[in-house]
Amino acid sequence: MVYPTGREVNSDDPAIAGGQILFATSPTADTIEPAPDQDPFESFRSEFCALINIPISSTVIFPSYQEATRNICSLVSESTVAEDPTLLVSAFGLPKFARHLKESDLNYQFVDIEPDSYGISPRGIVQKIEDIPGVAGIVIGHPFGHPANMPALERISSDYSIPLIQDCSSAFLAESQGMPVGKTGYASIFSLPQALGVEGYSPELDDLTLVIFEDSDETRPLGLSANTANTNQRETVGILLTALRDFPDQLHRRRSMIWELNARLRGIASVARMSHGRRIQHAYSKFSLKIRGPGWKEDLETSIRAFQVENLEFSSANSELSLSQAGMDSSDQFPVALRTARDSIMLDLHNGFSESDVDRISFVTRRIVSWACRS
Repeated sequence: MVYPTGREVNSDDPAIAGGQILFATSPTADTIEPAPDQDPFESFRSEFCALINIPISSTVIFPSYQEATRNICSLVSESTVAEDPTLLVSAFGLPKFARHLKESDLNYQFVDIEPDSYGISPRGIVQKIEDIPGVAGIVIGHPFGHPANMPALERISSDYSIPLIQDCSSAFLAESQGMPVGKTGYASIFSLPQALGVEGYSPELDDLTLVIFEDSDETRPLGLSANTANTNQRETVGILLTALRDFPDQLHRRRSMIWELNARLRGIASVARMSHGRRIQHAYSKFSLKIRGPGWKEDLETSIRAFQVENLEFSSANSELSLSQAGMDSSDQFPVALRTARDSIMLDLHNGFSESDVDRISFVTRRIVSWACRS
């Protein structure tokens, strides 16, 4: 096996710690058995709502993320008085939402992000509101499980009477100022396999998507139930229900492991660890590192390949760029989003993330930093 530059891993290159690949296999998630509940849909909605402390009547389960976003966009379009309604959308952290924007009748404008939270910039929103007539909604994400700046965003929503739409798929049970992410706003979207850390589970799960609406409304679609779901949807929600019941304990353990990992990575040159805002609880759906600081001599693609050689499936944060997923060319209007995508790598944190994974990531990261920053 060779490193990206073509050098044999078992060569004399001192930057590869003697050339030994220590980890021959990738970390794997725990096996999940579907819950045996007679009505898993009703059980899921009830237990999901209990965790966030919301009424079950405020939730709808859609058969797909696409259908959920289509319904939300239609409701926003119908409820606004603006002649030319426009959504303001975070330039980073909303790739799935951005892909479906072109299907709606709404115009959209992207807004840059904050460098610490990766969430949409409140200052950028205000500038857009003042420049664009007919802003009908603000769409925010919580990339990597880090809550956006919710106090500022909620103030803007209230001051300008503009509804907040949240994609909370990466931030289930994350908190901002003691408030669970998704509990406030016009509509909050949870792609359930992503939210519960079982995306990519085999057999393939349907992308069932739960939406929390601000108010109960009889005109909204009823959503999926045990009576209307097909066989695969019932099997999917059974697995999701098992994952939901285990999720609080899994999240607690994952938080502890990431705190330990961040401590072990402290002081490594050319690497910036995940930020931690005040009075927030991170969901840690992904672990991210900003690399290519002073002294980093390898490009992003080569650096990612080095991690993959060591069986750590880091990927580029470019996939989180909302504007590129919507078919928009990169623009210098979004310097923070573009810099974050250019310099960041990310690793999915599956259920079952353990101390051995912390050992693996911290050792390999130090090893690759030494290799990438070699003189």
